[in-house]
Amino acid sequence: MRFYTVRTFCPQGVHTSQQLPDGSTVELNAETHLSYHPYWWFISREVKLEGEAFFHVEKGEKFKVHSSLATTEVLGTTFNVFARGKDYVVTCHTGSVRLSESLAGSTVILSPNERGQMETSGGFSVTKLESALSSPGWTDNLIMFSSAPLRLVFEEIERQFGIVIETPEGMQQVYSGNFSLDQAVENILSLLCLPFDLEYERQTGNKYLVYPSTH
Repeated sequence: MRFYTVRTFCPQGVHTSQQLPDGSTVELNAETHLSYHPYWWFISREVKLEGEAFFHVEKGEKFKVHSSLATTEVLGTTFNVFARGKDYVVTCHTGSVRLSESLAGSTVILSPNERGQMETSGGFSVTKLESALSSPGWTDNLIMFSSAPLRLVFEEIERQFGIVIETPEGMQQVYSGNFSLDQAVENILSLLCLPFDLEYERQTGNKYLVYPSTH
């Protein structure tokens, strides 16, 4: 029983929450996996995460979030972890968090309203957020981007709406802006495509094609 694992999967198009044994809570974004060992919890507060989640951690012994690229360690705080593929970004909302790279072992400590991002060459870059946020926008059905690669924006829309978007190869554009998830995906695609001279069309089922404008 000591190796018993609680696993939670949040599919595309869904947000959910999970309460941990010490009363800490985790809000899971779409397409996210979370797991932990309940019988070890009060010896070692550790979870594994692949995806994106917002943590409200009760004060106590060290709390660790393990992902394939890095580990985030806190005592009691609120923070958001984005760990998808080769992308790893942590935003500290309250308290402080320590990021540790899995392979090279480099570390950085984040203070409130700071964001740490793993660089492709190794190590972390730290950015001070312009405005203080008590929680990430997605927990309020708002997706927010700041100089994000356009491919990642389309991937996030896929997750939030449970659709497939085929995009042109080699997109290098970046996007900054916000979208409410309380609107039709077609509205979001129209707003997103316009400034990049792109168009979209709905194909069979839940598949959309994005392509360069012919006008």
